[in-house]
Amino acid sequence: MWYRTAKINYEQLVQDRDLVSTCIVFRKNNKEIEVLLERRGTSPNKHKWCIPGGHVEKNEEPSQAAVREIKEETHLTLDIDKLSYIGHHDYENQRDKFNFIYATIYTGNEKEEADSDAEYIEWINIKKLPVMVWDNFKFIEKAYNKLFKEKFFLFLSFFTC
Repeated sequence: MWYRTAKINYEQLVQDRDLVSTCIVFRKNNKEIEVLLERRGTSPNKHKWCIPGGHVEKNEEPSQAAVREIKEETHLTLDIDKLSYIGHHDYENQRDKFNFIYATIYTGNEKEEADSDAEYIEWINIKKLPVMVWDNFKFIEKAYNKLFKEKFFLFLSFFTC
């Protein structure tokens, strides 16, 4: 598994931390690239924009959690084999949390719909991103560069909450 090659002691993480898995979902809309964002319906950061995701359940792989959380929060079905691992985030102010970040390009035709923790779901043009919580800008930029094989810089990343 990827976490073994990255030298992350997965078993130790499970014992000591609350594991979270998020997925950056892009789609092509005509010639524009959009990213799926959710406005949180629950605390923390209620009413603020972020990448969809949630907690990894016991005996669940982080990639499985990413696909499950997207389904629960947006009603979209992702192909687990098309997920790209982008990295992980160790929250500085929350030492008990560890976030696995994945990304994919969505090509399906399901209609997104807010559910679970999401107050609102929207496909947003990559060039018109709203202010988001945590380090979402940084990971969207990294995912875009990896999946689309071109450099794109989000100059608004210093506005994260």
